[in-house]
Amino acid sequence: MYQKGIVEEVSSVARYVIYKISDATQVKSIVAELSAHVDGESIVVGLGQSLLRELGLTIPGMRKFAEMKAGEVDVPSTEGDLWCWLRG
Repeated sequence: MYQKGIVEEVSSVARYVIYKISDATQVKSIVAELSAHVDGESIVVGLGQSLLRELGLTIPGMRKFAEMKAGEVDVPSTEGDLWCWLRG
């Protein structure tokens, strides 16, 4: 299963929101609440390793996003616990 918004044409307007866990006791209730609103098309969600760990889940082959370099420009790896792509 995949989120349809990932394979669709990139929208001309969007917001990317990255969250960091501040209260691990709230993780399960937050994910449950969020799942009621995410359709995988207008809102695409990514779960980071630390969030999955808090939920007791693993995804085979999941690893830290690699840092990259484009010419003289360094592109850092921006880790997050929860990513939301709000497509316009």
